[in-house]
Amino acid sequence: MGALNLFILALIAFGLQLRFCSGVSLFIGVKTSAKNHQSRLQLLLKTWVTEASAETYFFTDGADGELQSQVGEEHLIVTGCGGTHLRADLCCKTWSILQRYLHGGGAEATATDVADWLCLADDDTYVNVPILREVLSNLTGSSNDGAHNTPAGQARTTASDAAGAAARKEFYVGKPSLARRLKVPPLFSRAYSDIDVDTEYIFATGGAGVCMSRAAVQRLNAHMVGRGKTLVQVCGDLGCPDDMSLGIVFEAVLHIKLHVSGHLHSHLESLRAVREPLEQATLSYVTGPRYVNTVDAGRLSKVLPVAEDPTRLLSVHCSRFPTIAWCAP
Repeated sequence: MGALNLFILALIAFGLQLRFCSGVSLFIGVKTSAKNHQSRLQLLLKTWVTEASAETYFFTDGADGELQSQVGEEHLIVTGCGGTHLRADLCCKTWSILQRYLHGGGAEATATDVADWLCLADDDTYVNVPILREVLSNLTGSSNDGAHNTPAGQARTTASDAAGAAARKEFYVGKPSLARRLKVPPLFSRAYSDIDVDTEYIFATGGAGVCMSRAAVQRLNAHMVGRGKTLVQVCGDLGCPDDMSLGIVFEAVLHIKLHVSGHLHSHLESLRAVREPLEQATLSYVTGPRYVNTVDAGRLSKVLPVAEDPTRLLSVHCSRFPTIAWCAP
């Protein structure tokens, strides 16, 4: 092998080492439902969860011994929430994730026991874990004075410094599905009479993934507990689903502004327009009979037949890890 090839391989290895050793500790909470255990979740378990099995927890509405044996007893949490896509059930699962993140199995955890970041994901979300770590570590030094789009390649301090600094700051990170800011809903004035009804906010859409620093989650929880509320009750007060309600509380009440990341993507945008799918922190898909929204297979280096991979997320994973046995032709 020539010296140039060896040099290139060394650079690639060094880049991967930086990504995997970012120093950012994660707690990834995946909302799912019993009806998706043998479909959507199996795709996740076959792909990105293999990179973060110790940090990923599944919050569902039905016990499943087979799934529990796959992910481990501590990583499958049967919430007691309903299995619908209605507001109350979604908010119930998100509240369960928040409490599990902060308190573990029930005992109060110290600050050092809690991961630097809590990230929420749906069961149709693909997470590129090294890119996600990099995006979050790059936020060190940012201030909560408005929305930001932080590039994954931006220079930063050491990994351990970045992780600690970010955890101590209040960050709410995601990507809105709407281009404009919204007025708080009419019910807002009943729930928060001290807030101007003309207050505007923007929220991170849950389908693209939402990340919150430890300090932000702790303040959010303290606010709700101080009001004697759970997220389910706050969602009911506001008449909004979980992602919108989080955005309202963070932006309009706690004044923690959304940091917008262009590396997060949901099915609410055109995924074919994503130019570098392997450099994104999250991706999603829609494969309905009348509408398909997936990443452009032409941008991937390893493409499986569409019959085997209608979501195109298997092809994303194989393009990242082409030597995996099931990726072989």
